[in-house]
Amino acid sequence: SSSSSSSSSSSSSSTGDPKLDRPPGFICQTTKGEFEVELNPALAPKSTQRLLDMVNGGFFDQGIAFFRVNQWITQFGADYLKRKPDPFKALRGPAEQDRHPYGPTDSPEDVKERKKHPWVRGTFAWIGGTQIVIVRKANPQMGTNPLDAPAGMVVRGMEEVIDQLDHSYGNAVDNQKGPDQGRIMQEGNDHIRREFPKTDFINSCRVR
Repeated sequence: SSSSSSSSSSSSSSTGDPKLDRPPGFICQTTKGEFEVELNPALAPKSTQRLLDMVNGGFFDQGIAFFRVNQWITQFGADYLKRKPDPFKALRGPAEQDRHPYGPTDSPEDVKERKKHPWVRGTFAWIGGTQIVIVRKANPQMGTNPLDAPAGMVVRGMEEVIDQLDHSYGNAVDNQKGPDQGRIMQEGNDHIRREFPKTDFINSCRVR
């Protein structure tokens, strides 16, 4: 108890508590293990808030499939839309996306500046609705649009989790076969577990 009282009495610009001093973020449990995301509210305040709302609202605890896994990215966030009432209605509402922090318009200057700051491996980006992308392999084309704001980075679990995600079935976006976000929205996860049982899922996330 003496150590806790001494730490709480120290007052400076830094709290001395690494948990309080670090940026916001969250930890997700998946079928392949655990990964951790650190958010960047300075670069992407709207994305940061939406993602924290999703975590705190229990969105990921329903089981979210990594329905698209290719060489460059994994995409996830699709869920069953036909529940009445919809427990996640507030999280589906329209929300303004962040503009690219290094070039928010289509001016030639901004386009040039954005190309200097493409998404890198580990980038965690909210791309609208409840959809999210993690960059598995950097590509100079990714992150160069006016709304491509990087919400944060996967700071733990890229090799152990994200690199290990199953992609043996292909996916409906890239290959017109395999896990399909449209069917998830209409039918839920049952068909994924039945027809594509090796597909990986997020089972839960919590603010760190």
